[in-house]
Amino acid sequence: AHTCILSSENTPKELFCWGSNWQGQIGKPGAVFDDYGPEKVSGVTLHPDLPEDHSLVSAGGVTCAIDPNRAVVCFGDDIYRQLGRGDDTTPPHEPAPVAGLPGPTIRLFGGNEHFCALLGAPFEGDLYCWGRHQATGTFDYLAPEAEFLMGDTVHAALHTEASFAVLNNGAAKSWGAADSILLSRSPYPRLEPRACCDDF
Repeated sequence: AHTCILSSENTPKELFCWGSNWQGQIGKPGAVFDDYGPEKVSGVTLHPDLPEDHSLVSAGGVTCAIDPNRAVVCFGDDIYRQLGRGDDTTPPHEPAPVAGLPGPTIRLFGGNEHFCALLGAPFEGDLYCWGRHQATGTFDYLAPEAEFLMGDTVHAALHTEASFAVLNNGAAKSWGAADSILLSRSPYPRLEPRACCDDF
């Protein structure tokens, strides 16, 4: 396990992490397996105008942040390509951009083995995801893929094996490889978002 916090002593705010580092999740080379005190992660600067809970997410062994240019940088465990780097060979412990997002990001969502970015104008409401895609047996989404919710998404929540989105009309959709209980009694695996959660 590892922990990351933001320091408010400087502007822009800086990221500090500590704990287990077996997959580079505290931003240090793999030779540093554990660190018991907070240390600054170089190469991560958050967007100054976005809420912290929108611009920083840590899930599983990965941390992702929205930088001042509204691009996304990630570091940590990349076994299921959760870092979204495409063909970039930067070491996993070093923060590097997520490849292929077509526009500025306004919010991040993390689900242990996959991550999603909600885009802003001119792609407002588009949701792009990367990482493990167990529903199809594809474990290496190297770069973000559109999740069919083009222009409609206002919020999302990610489970280890399932994803959920709230649309601008208040409807909810879900997709993934989780059991039928999580996906509201629908067939699974669900490869595309479908209506769910009508009982709530």
